[in-house]
Amino acid sequence: MRLWTQALALVLVLVLGACAQTTPLEGGWQSNRELTLAELRQSRTFTPEQLEKLSRPDFFGHMVQIYRGDQILTVFQGECSQPQKFEILESDARSIAIRYFDEESGGERELRLDLDGERLYVPFSIAKTDLREVFTRVPLTDIAHRHPCTRAFTGE
Repeated sequence: MRLWTQALALVLVLVLGACAQTTPLEGGWQSNRELTLAELRQSRTFTPEQLEKLSRPDFFGHMVQIYRGDQILTVFQGECSQPQKFEILESDARSIAIRYFDEESGGERELRLDLDGERLYVPFSIAKTDLREVFTRVPLTDIAHRHPCTRAFTGE
């Protein structure tokens, strides 16, 4: 009986440990150009000329973010960033507040990310507005194939 109790305790520790490690953010996310542009059009804060500039094919749809454990890796213009540590401050079914160290400013930064099924809404970091870039899930194998610099981080 004692062996069975120890085995059950070990299983519980492993299951609870795995649950504590995974978040809805876990995995790969690709910027989605069309969904982001639709979001910008709905905001009605841009002139037609500004929307035309934002609609250039090289503007949205290229950034990739990978969340793994307590780290974020960003791929921008084919280059991988250094992984950044983050922590979840609070979370519910529709949003997650995170804190991470922002290398550009040299300080901590907090963001509220919104989740809607397979969509992740990330606030624009360059503007003090409520505008967001839309990301959609992408399999890590696809990301590793397109961006070899991610392979060490993802294990793919």
